[in-house]
Amino acid sequence: MDRVTLECIVFLPAPCAALIVAQERADNAGHGPCVDLTLGYYQHHNDGDTRTGGIDTLQLRHAGGGSGTADARGDAPADHGAPGKSPSYCPLEGGGVFDLVVPSRSRGSSSEVMASSILAVCTDNCVRWWPRQPASPGTSVVQFAVGSASQTGGMLTSAAPLTDAVACTYQGGMASLHPWLPDGTTALLSGDDDDPHRRTLWRAHNYDAWCVREVPLSGSARSLLATGGDDGRLCLWDRRSQLHDLRPSQQTVLTAGVTSVVPVHRAATGGWQPSEEDDSMPSAGSQEADSCYVCATSYGGEVAIYDTRRFKCPVSQLPCCRESGVWRLRHVPCSGGVWVAAGMQSGAAVVDMRDATAPSWPSPLSFHHTSHRTEEGEGGSLLNSHDTATGDCPLLVYDAAAFGFAAASTDDEGSFYVVTTDFYAKELRRWRVDLGGRPSR
Repeated sequence: MDRVTLECIVFLPAPCAALIVAQERADNAGHGPCVDLTLGYYQHHNDGDTRTGGIDTLQLRHAGGGSGTADARGDAPADHGAPGKSPSYCPLEGGGVFDLVVPSRSRGSSSEVMASSILAVCTDNCVRWWPRQPASPGTSVVQFAVGSASQTGGMLTSAAPLTDAVACTYQGGMASLHPWLPDGTTALLSGDDDDPHRRTLWRAHNYDAWCVREVPLSGSARSLLATGGDDGRLCLWDRRSQLHDLRPSQQTVLTAGVTSVVPVHRAATGGWQPSEEDDSMPSAGSQEADSCYVCATSYGGEVAIYDTRRFKCPVSQLPCCRESGVWRLRHVPCSGGVWVAAGMQSGAAVVDMRDATAPSWPSPLSFHHTSHRTEEGEGGSLLNSHDTATGDCPLLVYDAAAFGFAAASTDDEGSFYVVTTDFYAKELRRWRVDLGGRPSR
């Protein structure tokens, strides 16, 4: 049977809005995988309406199994400490981190900075390149502004690094496109039509726009942009159209606001895999040529996949987190189509999408966590349930990441690790997920 086990808890210095696996490597002690996690902190202070935060690298290694609170940053204590206590902590002046993005390996990079870094989307309307390798004190962080809030109509919410430009979305519904400069930066928005590096700003959604990603088309150098927002629309934009008069080439409407988009394709293994991470895209002569798919999540808790050629109705969908929305969806590397959803007030869920021909998938494996910092004690994992979290802090899981997928045995379908962050409790938790044999359809 499916099983989730809580293995360790790490206390964080501030609310964590985004995390990503920077790199994974074998543990020399032979106890399992060791990973470097990049964390993005973000806190909105109502007094004065200010935002603060920072970026950090956390080294998480396996400690031989079992639950507990040890096992963070090598021999460091489980409490990650106050901001500035970590040698790699980089505080941000005037903003926090809202999202973290790994540039697509298959689409190429226009600079050395991009190829070796993670893109941090920051609430001061700046984008920062953070090194994949664990940072040292005084690490130089390349940053650039994409436009002030007065120009864009709101805070920066998402960014997608393209081969020749970076696309951004903002609160208020605007989107922008900025050509790269040789040093891996761009310049501010400009209204000068004669400027050779002119940026383009357009209204993509009627309300807040939350996400943007590049959608590569199989067998073609052409790509689309996909955006989603609070108006419930999932839009595709063709960059070949006139940039001063952009209109969505296709759009569809979900039952609630769109929170994230991920370009996917049917892999040779038969499952849905992210196009950004997988080089096994169908060739130009295959049946899937000139097509790609988009996976979208929403405040309605659904996960749905749309064909860019027939965009009105999803080809597959699943109610994932029934009590709340799905904020982000991350693929489990090397799993052939297993995903982890960050379900906000519903905790997290494992979604098995290894059958790309199915109109839906097996029921998600949900797991939640209660606050460790309560009188009730440590809390723990809840399997296949939708209980409300208890404790002083309301549950809010904005992001999750997975690593260490182990090949299936005769009886089991595989195992891997999931890391989740609880925004208000300021905790990071690592879970071991074991997928048991599932009944055939």
